[in-house]
Amino acid sequence: MYPTLVLCFLYEVQLDMFQVEEKGYYVRLICNKGRSVAASLHRALESITSFQVQSSNLSTVDEDFVLTFTLDVTAYGFAINLENLKLWLSSAFINQGFEFNTFP
Repeated sequence: MYPTLVLCFLYEVQLDMFQVEEKGYYVRLICNKGRSVAASLHRALESITSFQVQSSNLSTVDEDFVLTFTLDVTAYGFAINLENLKLWLSSAFINQGFEFNTFP
């Protein structure tokens, strides 16, 4: 099992990722609600240009935002594994002002 990344943008965010097809991944981010957090999450998602975002959804559950999306990593013709993809995606969130810690 790979560690879960926890991002902080004044609020704690949990990033979970699962491989669902040979080159397809499902990503779920859970973040406390806060001012401009939803906009920052969407800007980070839109900045992912190295992979094809097939679908995405932003919903609320209690006091949290839940952003889910699926990625196709075959479009750009290079191989990538789950651990490297987590690092690649985390850079999209770092560029939007998120900071993160890793937990086992």
